[in-house]
Amino acid sequence: MISNEKLQEAFIARMKGDGGITIILGADTEIREQQWQGRAFTYPAVRLALGTQVPLAFIEPCEWSLLSFSVLCLSEKRSSKEADELAGAVNVCFHNSAWDEALDNFRLHKIRSVGLNSATRMSERIWRAEAFFQARIHTI
Repeated sequence: MISNEKLQEAFIARMKGDGGITIILGADTEIREQQWQGRAFTYPAVRLALGTQVPLAFIEPCEWSLLSFSVLCLSEKRSSKEADELAGAVNVCFHNSAWDEALDNFRLHKIRSVGLNSATRMSERIWRAEAFFQARIHTI
């Protein structure tokens, strides 16, 4: 299986290179892992939350795995529209994609959307929408 660090790096790089996402975020492309703790947190923001990576074979070496992940889309606008637009852009970026190029000894063979949550209040001034995905990963 592939380390979470390498997977986070690949997904975040893909989102940072996606025009549909970055145009909504503007100059401050706040795309980071969910665990990021910084002093300067700006909105809108996108956070990648990796779920559990499960091997798809029970023999060694395990070349295939399945990964669940989600992308949190955060906004501090008065309306939830921006958070929902971000989630839609993230869905377009990942759904039905396959990365045939080798990424640090692995390939993402299939990413599929498993749903979008509409924006809800996370706090008094923050909206949160979320896009959920599953990816098949092949170690090379």
